[in-house]
Amino acid sequence: MDAPHRARAVGPGAWAVTALEPVPPPAVFDVVERWNPRAARRLARGDGAVRLFVAGPPVPFTHELRRDLDAAGGRGVEVVDTAGRADVVVMALDGGSPLGREELSILDAAAPAPADVVFVLTRTEVHANWRDVAERDRALLAGHDARFEQVELHPLSTDSAVERVLAAVLACLPGSVDDVVDATRAAIERAARHVRADTDAAALRDERRGLVAGRGTGRSEHATALRSRVQIAKVRLLHDVGARARTLAATARAEIDGADRAELAGFPKRWNELVRDATVDVDAAATAGLAELGVTAAGSGRPPTEAEPPEPRHRGVEDKLTIAVGASAGFGLGRLAVSPLSLVPVLDLATMPVALALGASAAWWISRARGHLADRAHLRQWVGDSSAHARSEWEQAVLARLLEAEATLAGRVTNAAREQASSVSARVAEIDAELRRLESVRAGKLAACERDLHTLAAG
Repeated sequence: MDAPHRARAVGPGAWAVTALEPVPPPAVFDVVERWNPRAARRLARGDGAVRLFVAGPPVPFTHELRRDLDAAGGRGVEVVDTAGRADVVVMALDGGSPLGREELSILDAAAPAPADVVFVLTRTEVHANWRDVAERDRALLAGHDARFEQVELHPLSTDSAVERVLAAVLACLPGSVDDVVDATRAAIERAARHVRADTDAAALRDERRGLVAGRGTGRSEHATALRSRVQIAKVRLLHDVGARARTLAATARAEIDGADRAELAGFPKRWNELVRDATVDVDAAATAGLAELGVTAAGSGRPPTEAEPPEPRHRGVEDKLTIAVGASAGFGLGRLAVSPLSLVPVLDLATMPVALALGASAAWWISRARGHLADRAHLRQWVGDSSAHARSEWEQAVLARLLEAEATLAGRVTNAAREQASSVSARVAEIDAELRRLESVRAGKLAACERDLHTLAAG
């Protein structure tokens, strides 16, 4: 096989092909072929030609660059139509705007690692900001692929022709077999450093530490938040119960104060109606409060306990004293009313029965009014006791529903925590298996890198 050659510029527009050293030993060539297949193909080809592929978006400046390179290449330089046949990829970028996803996709397809790439910034003569665009492109390329961290962008304008591009192409090609071996060794060492860095495994370890550290903390936080929400609901609902009990008692007292004897006799029935209506309101308020906690729970459905009718009012000394006072006052009023008749001797004896009748009537009326007032006071006392009993029943019902709701919510928190713990354990197991796999792959890659480095050193 003829020794491969390299094209070199000997003057503007003139190109010559100089001979390279012979193809390296088979073992070394195999390593070069694995790590740098383009260089290996050029070494083995033996014709000395430099094959270029021009990549870029399908726009006029890409076609113009391909045409100019094809026309200016001359002997030893060939522009090919497929990236797989090229020794070097020339990537055309627009000097007027930074590259985007389209350009990066074209670059990845045309020049996968470890292909040599020369970047050309076109139309710099018509874009005054091309230097800013070049800085932005360099930053984007460095972030896209570690191969392009120190990349150089060659500005190309109509007055600079393509000699600068061809010189850059030749500069990135090996001048000898030793250059090829050195470039291959550098590629292997970069790969070994990347394997040792093992960013994928580091990210998985960080994720595992976060999962293990956070396991179990969510349950206590949710339980604390649940207790806080339940206590707030408890305070609000019990305050509402107290307000409704006070309103009920005030309504009852107002009705008692305006009731006659017949209405007072039927008031216990009216009181039970008021309590039932208020119980429905309390139950609706509790249901709404539990709905805010996320629990749908109806009331117990039990009717409120009807209050026992008040015991008959005990008639004591006050009632007898009222009769005596009423009789005395009535007799005095009667005597005063018939006093003009006492001036007539004939009518003096007739005033006595009239005075007694008036006294009896006054005593009866005063005693009846005093009894009515006492009955009202007795009912007000009974309403106070009954409202306290109703409030106690309401509070017990509300607290029972809150306890039931808290148990339901606590069960949800427990189930969620159990599911989370199960999910975390499953994910930790997956991470452990992936770390073991990555460690095995990492050891194999490092061993392959060391073996190939040893082969290059021995060759």
